Amino acid sequence: MTLPIHAHLQTLLPLLQAHLLLLVTSPTASGKTTQIPQICAQIQIQARKKGGGGAGNNGCIAITQPRRIAAIEGAKRVKEEWKEQTRKRQMEKGEQKEEEGKEENEVAYAVR
Repeated sequence: MTLPIHAHLQTLLPLLQAHLLLLVTSPTASGKTTQIPQICAQIQIQARKKGGGGAGNNGCIAITQPRRIAAIEGAKRVKEEWKEQTRKRQMEKGEQKEEEGKEENEVAYAVR
């Protein structure tokens, strides 16, 4: 399923790479909570592999939610989606499972 946020990826990617802080507003169910953190994590992982610096290269991706339940459920969903994407990438590349745990702790959720 493609969420509305994906239509704006070409605009978001350079902004996410260039800034330490980015505030994104869009309608409910557009992918802010689940998709943007995964995009940010992927940018970090790629930057680390290249040995490059850049905004957020060694930092934490923090997503704030107004309620505890929203933070917990958002984190669970991202974790499941991220695990599935990691498995698919590993299968495509024929990689071993030794890298599996490294990408799971890239995103933190907090109640504001």
